[in-house]
Amino acid sequence: MIAKIVTGASFGGCTAYAYGKDQAEVIAHDGIIPDDPKMAAKCFEIQSQLNPRVSKPVGHIAISFKPEDKPRLTNEFMVQIAKEYMEKMGIKDTQYVIVRHHNTPNPHCHLIFNRVDNSGKRISDSNWQKRNVRVCKELKQKYGLTFGEGKSQTRTERLRPNERMRYEMANDVRSALKGSHSWKDFSNNLKAYGINAQIKFRSGTHIPQGISFTRGGTTFKGSSLDRSLSFSKIDNVLTGGMNIDTGGQAQNLSVNESCSNDQDHSLTTDLSMLAADLTIGLIASGQEKKSEEQDLAPNKKRGPRL
Repeated sequence: MIAKIVTGASFGGCTAYAYGKDQAEVIAHDGIIPDDPKMAAKCFEIQSQLNPRVSKPVGHIAISFKPEDKPRLTNEFMVQIAKEYMEKMGIKDTQYVIVRHHNTPNPHCHLIFNRVDNSGKRISDSNWQKRNVRVCKELKQKYGLTFGEGKSQTRTERLRPNERMRYEMANDVRSALKGSHSWKDFSNNLKAYGINAQIKFRSGTHIPQGISFTRGGTTFKGSSLDRSLSFSKIDNVLTGGMNIDTGGQAQNLSVNESCSNDQDHSLTTDLSMLAADLTIGLIASGQEKKSEEQDLAPNKKRGPRL
């Protein structure tokens, strides 16, 4: 479940859009005549005149759900969630209409409401975006709705070639990470996707600073693929963050140390295996190969953290 919030000045344009889609269906309303978009807009406009100082009286929120939740999302259940969302967002005592669309694989509805409430007071939009994220998360947890998986659901065929490559590599690195219990597992899984990795160390040390991934001559930093694919996030999944302590300092590990296959996956073993299996070099700060993203912005200064 996600919700996108828009405010505007034209009720006519908003209702025309919501009602105009194929198979549009009014599933709930209050304070308006909902049968016709022009009549609904007129009802909204009349009430907005109670407070003409509100320059953008139109509230429009698109609430969308994952296709996996479609069997559960009856009209009644969608209305229940939408009303609870409104309550938590502070959208109360005002006109609204909820129009469900059936023209996409993901179930969704459009909530149109009057930011001038029934008493003529303005419904505040202060901190709406932050509240929106929090409320959506709360409702997903409460009703057991499907959580998204970052970029994994992006329709890559619509992206430009470089962006498509970045998303596809992010999905493959994420898939390689699933089921990996050590850096050695991760190393082997990456190979199956034709991906090589490089760990970047702080200059003159063996302290891990970041990670990048290369396939077919194209390199991306882990954090540029997805924030969940930075070195620290990956290491936390594989070792519980044992390679970097709470003070931000890492163990002084040698990637040239040898180890046997039956050793426990200690810090040295995991990083050594990763270095050996992926031909990872010690890359000093400032010597890392430029990624496609860096090539697009060669003059942009970048911080030391990946």
